[in-house]
Amino acid sequence: VLKQSREIPDQVLESDLDGREDLRGLTTFTIDPATAEDFDDAVSAVRLPDGGVEVGVHIADVTHFLKEGTAMDEEAFARSVSTYLPGEVIPMLPEKLSNDMCSLVEGKDRLTFSVFMEIDPEGEVIKYDIKESVIKNSKRFAYEQVEDIIKGRLEIKDRRIKEMVLLMAKLKDVLRAKMLKGGMVDFELGEPVLVMGDGFKVRDIKRKLGLDSHKLIEYCMIYANVC
Repeated sequence: VLKQSREIPDQVLESDLDGREDLRGLTTFTIDPATAEDFDDAVSAVRLPDGGVEVGVHIADVTHFLKEGTAMDEEAFARSVSTYLPGEVIPMLPEKLSNDMCSLVEGKDRLTFSVFMEIDPEGEVIKYDIKESVIKNSKRFAYEQVEDIIKGRLEIKDRRIKEMVLLMAKLKDVLRAKMLKGGMVDFELGEPVLVMGDGFKVRDIKRKLGLDSHKLIEYCMIYANVC
């Protein structure tokens, strides 16, 4: 498995781009926990003339590197998931994939599947398209940073990204209302977070309350999955 992972190039090659939509000029960003080491999905948004929004969800294309029947594939199948423990993660895939070539690192060309959804002002998907693509992530955000932008507590220099964050924050409310009307149950329980001390000892357990920025990504992913 490790031998196969070492054979993966350190960057996206020109030959990898055949048949892919080149979206490297599109403004995209990722939102993840501050401690995250891999970034699986990026988002983009463009306001449409009719008041709707074209949302893009760009998901790392693992299948380009992980071929069926290989040692890496069989090991990933045996592990089934990445296992997250306090202060440690046991990855499903070698770090060369999970933390590098299949992680949407800011400023790096990365291969993706892109789901583009045209969503009207009521939250209805008018049409969608799914493409194999290549993106270059414009900005890596932590949830707390996006929350501060939404609440007006943080200013960023790139006006395009700020406007996109605020547009998606408004869209989140539209999508939530649409899904609640359709029968979605929205739990606001707060996630338990273990505060670690020396020697992997748990020092405290705190409740992490849901942020608007969590929902922003969550609802876009739900819509992409439905499409």
